[in-house]
Amino acid sequence: MLSLKARSAQMGPTINDRTEMHGDEPTPALDLSISEFIVTQDELDDQFQVNQPHRFFDKAKPPTPYWPTLEPFVIAHKLEGVSVRLLLGIDQHEVHLLDCKLKGIVLTPLTGGLIALDFKVQHSGDIEDEDLGRLRQAKGHEISIVLEGGTVEVARKKSQPELDLDHDADDQPTVQ
Repeated sequence: MLSLKARSAQMGPTINDRTEMHGDEPTPALDLSISEFIVTQDELDDQFQVNQPHRFFDKAKPPTPYWPTLEPFVIAHKLEGVSVRLLLGIDQHEVHLLDCKLKGIVLTPLTGGLIALDFKVQHSGDIEDEDLGRLRQAKGHEISIVLEGGTVEVARKKSQPELDLDHDADDQPTVQ
């Protein structure tokens, strides 16, 4: 479960405001792009349960990425059930989005031992008109964000059953 206190990040230049169908019910939804959400290596290990034999940084002072020429690292899984609090503008207007998904999580090791996270927040459910207006005003600007809760998304059941590939040569159809 995440528990990352308020820190600055960059809100993307667009908000995907749409309607999703949940069963037969139309439900408002939106996607927000967040970038430059900075964490330390220890926070990454603790919060995302990254149990890797190699860390992202060498022991130099200041720490530098082991693989500076590699592309950023992408986390394949979504996190679901995340509480996202956005603090917008000079007055720090709070927009609290419950039960969100974080997807497209990209990790970029930075010189100095910090890691930049970029991700998309997916929210489904009602949102106050004032909050939606404040989100639109914050597009492309620096904001503060708090992330709490959440679990790794469980793979959904496939709509088509898998074929049984465990069969003998005698089971093959014959051509007549």
